[in-house]
Amino acid sequence: MSNNIIKKLYLFILLIFSGGGSVYYANKYAYIILFLITCIIALLYKIKLNNSIINALIIWIIFWFICALIIRRFIPVQLLFYLNFLLAAYVLYKLYGNDLIKNISQDIVILAAISIIGWLFLLLDATLLASILKPFNFSGGFREEYGIYDYIHIGIYTIHNLTIKTGYTYLPRNAGFCWEPGIFSVFLILALFIRTSLLKKNIGSFGSLILLMALLTTQSTTGYIAFFIYLLYYYSSRLATLKLRFAIPLIIITIIGVYSFFNLEFMKPKIDLYIETGSNFGAYGTTPILAGSRLSGLPLVWQDLKRNPIMGKALSSVGTYSGIGEIYSTHLNSIFTIVSSMGLFGFVVWLLFLVKSTKYYCYMYHCKDVLSFPIIIILTSFGFNIHNQLIIFTIMSIGLFANTPKSVFYLNSNYSIATGDIHN
Repeated sequence: MSNNIIKKLYLFILLIFSGGGSVYYANKYAYIILFLITCIIALLYKIKLNNSIINALIIWIIFWFICALIIRRFIPVQLLFYLNFLLAAYVLYKLYGNDLIKNISQDIVILAAISIIGWLFLLLDATLLASILKPFNFSGGFREEYGIYDYIHIGIYTIHNLTIKTGYTYLPRNAGFCWEPGIFSVFLILALFIRTSLLKKNIGSFGSLILLMALLTTQSTTGYIAFFIYLLYYYSSRLATLKLRFAIPLIIITIIGVYSFFNLEFMKPKIDLYIETGSNFGAYGTTPILAGSRLSGLPLVWQDLKRNPIMGKALSSVGTYSGIGEIYSTHLNSIFTIVSSMGLFGFVVWLLFLVKSTKYYCYMYHCKDVLSFPIIIILTSFGFNIHNQLIIFTIMSIGLFANTPKSVFYLNSNYSIATGDIHN
């Protein structure tokens, strides 16, 4: 097997792993196997650790150790989780260099095409498709604790739910290779951003149209909102350079977006989830959980911060809340999860990754819509814990490892990037 095939297979496996479609992807054995595979790849390609990855690993180990002392419990899986993510992101960048994101977007296009075929099959005969795929199902009983037994995952494709008609949709939702349609929409939007903003491909190109079709079939409110705002910014940034031909698509996008948010039946109840107040009591199996939705978890985060502003819950899954006491708590929001579990330290690191990677994309690809990447990351972070998806983590942390010049970039009146002191 050639080295080129091995590195492509490594990236593809990590992408499937990032979709989280099986319980086997999220246990300690999976993290150990992933760590070993990454180490083997690094040895095979003679990848050496530089100061950036060494410093990142040391900081994470020290932080984990301090957290373990605070909560008086050592949890090796927590240590291994981000060791894996940091090492895998670094090895991927060293394998592909500046071509990494292009290869990621190409793989997502392939998986999007597969998902469209599967979705069309669901429309024609969902029962037949399920019977064909069931012998290859290795979801490991994923979602059965919620009473859902028609979930099927085969790595490159997932049947999220065989039931077509639900309380807010009359068509099956496309989950692609992921556990859920919403997180699949995040991968699709990032691939569209890579193709359109960075690689300068036309949004009407074949690959982009496949991504758009797949995004449409997800019926994801998070995905629709993030993509709508990204498009508005993308075209408005080009209006600023007096390219008036972008005015027509900008107007069309605005009209379609506003109409959809107020008139599509499936979007209203999901938008309500973003603005609901108060947290909800639920359960994961037999374990009681206090769950904050997209925005409603803010009071819980505030209480976690007041107890320990620097460390938050110190990686503990248990919090103590007024009128409730100790209970497992969780959030459907990357920013809240990071601040709650890792305090201001985690939030500052998250911002550092975001800024450095935005700077890398702007410099390396001469990106004029410089805020597109942070807009997409921040908006989708309010819908899902996207920092727990390895490839998304890689896309967001690539600036930490890339050889971006030590320069200052800023927006001038023409939305161009100006840099100074270009040297390493």
